[in-house]
Amino acid sequence: MSRLHSPSLPRAAPHGPILHDACLLMSVNAVPQLAPSAIVLSLSVVVRDREPGEHGGVLPHLYLYLSPTRHHFTPLPSLDTQAAAAAGPSTDELLTARFNQDHSCLAVGTRRGYQIFACEPFTSCHASTDGAGIAVLEMLHSSSLVALVSAGERPGDSPRRLRLWNTRSNASICDLNFSTAVLAVRMNKARLLAVLEAKLHIFELSTMKLMHTLETTPNPRGLGELCADAETCHCVVPAAQQGQVLYFDSLQLHALNTVQAHKGPLGCLCLSSAGHLLATASEKGTVIRIHSFPQGALLHTFRRGSLPATICSLSFSPGVLLAGKREQARRRP
Repeated sequence: MSRLHSPSLPRAAPHGPILHDACLLMSVNAVPQLAPSAIVLSLSVVVRDREPGEHGGVLPHLYLYLSPTRHHFTPLPSLDTQAAAAAGPSTDELLTARFNQDHSCLAVGTRRGYQIFACEPFTSCHASTDGAGIAVLEMLHSSSLVALVSAGERPGDSPRRLRLWNTRSNASICDLNFSTAVLAVRMNKARLLAVLEAKLHIFELSTMKLMHTLETTPNPRGLGELCADAETCHCVVPAAQQGQVLYFDSLQLHALNTVQAHKGPLGCLCLSSAGHLLATASEKGTVIRIHSFPQGALLHTFRRGSLPATICSLSFSPGVLLAGKREQARRRP
């Protein structure tokens, strides 16, 4: 089995807040030490002052950006996490952070709004600080369309409402209301996926028409991924049995395969850009497995370590190798 070596993470100060987990805040356009098919694990520390599972328990923290051209890490900004913990909840408290589909932009949601950054050079492109906490934030490539889900901390705001927003005109496009909280949103140019704890809703992006609803196993982590390529529209969600992944075609709206990825509950999922490779980790976090899509063949197993760890994010580098060739979307007839 191959072993992945992740960079060492800064530790919380003694008697300070507990180092609970880490989240991926990294562009993987070019990492000279890694092969094109490398998987890059968590690189930035998130310090929590609440019990795991409490919504929005992330404090301001140090997060890092890897420049695709300069190949080094830059702090953006550096905050004293121990002082932040002593100060209590802040309006700048980070709730979510995600790259867009090609890692050219970074979207950050906080308790007072959200901000979008271009990654190279690193500049702020758009900001909204109206005081509404944003718990889920998803971009559509580098367009002005973003999907927003509130943290539900103000009267009138609800984590059950998904809002599509035009950042250029600063106007709402549409609102979608659900029976339970929206835990994750995934988009490409053809489909939008709304991940709930027990359901996955698939929408046609151009009309926002509901195309299909999948009943899923309890999914409190909001696991669900959609490949960036609109021609394939492969997506994955946890299947009925523990450790299983359901492969689904969100264009043709039918199941493709079910794969037993791990023995324990799933902790993290990731699809490659064209949707031909799937990376998975369990809640235990000691092993990362790569399966083909949709065949489900086990291609690689990477051992992260022997001690349990929470893996919050996985990512394939662009142009990942598939059968010795660069991955490319397979156009439908």
